[in-house]
This record gives sequence, structure tokens and C-alpha cells, in this order.
Amino acid sequence: MTSDTTRRIASRLAAAYAPDRHVGAVVKVFDADAATGTPAHWLAAAWAPAQAGPQRWPAAAALGSPDSQNALLELLERLPPQARLHLAPIDALDLGLAARIVLQCDRNLESYQRDGLERFIERWSGHERDAIRDRYTDRDEGFERFAGRLTDRGAG
Repeated sequence: MTSDTTRRIASRLAAAYAPDRHVGAVVKVFDADAATGTPAHWLAAAWAPAQAGPQRWPAAAALGSPDSQNALLELLERLPPQARLHLAPIDALDLGLAARIVLQCDRNLESYQRDGLERFIERWSGHERDAIRDRYTDRDEGFERFAGRLTDRGAG
């Protein structure tokens, strides 16, 4: 990557979040494979600025190699030229959805790229299941106290 390319990318990135900025992330999809000579691949995706209203669907998604900068450059080329991009933590965005979009819509993917995206989607789904298990519950403390009182009364 040339220093000019690095400067072009840096000029489009925003260190702080603001409602008028796209929000995105870059994540490694799979490592390089020396045996087959395939490079590492990265997924980059961006969602429209919050001022446009809630967005489920990414504004753009791209697969790039051999490094995250190439993926980011691919993504920035798909956004409006004046768009600024704030990179968010990967858990803040639905990168599984972005990967499914690339998998379904990019007609130029090689079979190893398709396989890598499918494996990434599976890993991302497992990551989501773990996050749901760890963060959410159907336990309602008020109901538990109520049910406990009913059980205590019925036992006497």
C-alpha cells in the first residue's frame, strides 16, 4: 500500500462518531493459506449516517485482500466521495449480514472466497449466540418473587 493510498484512506476516516458520518467496521474473514497461495481476506462494511434514520442494511460491503487497508479502500470506493467513515467496534454492527450480502451478490468470488465467507458467517453466528446467551435472559426478578410467594403459600 502506498503512502498516497494510506493518506487517502486516512482523510476519509473520522476518529469520533457523529450523526452525519457513516459507521463501519473491518474484520478478518480468513487467514492466508501458504499451501494454496491464497491471501488473507478482510470484510469491510458501512452503514448510512444516523441522521438518515435507523438502518438495518449496510450502505456498502466489500471483501478485500491481502490486508485490512485494501478492504477499507474497496469499501470507501463504494461510498459517496464526500462520505466520512467512523470505524466502530465489530460488535456494534451486523457483520454477519454484511458477509451474507457479499456472498450472495458478488458474482466474481472464487470458490475459496465463498468457502471462507461461509465459514466466517458460521463463526459470526456462533459469536452472536454466545453474546445473546451472555447478555439476555427471560428471568424477571419481580415474577420470580411472585412465583416464590405462591410456592411458599402452597407448601404450608
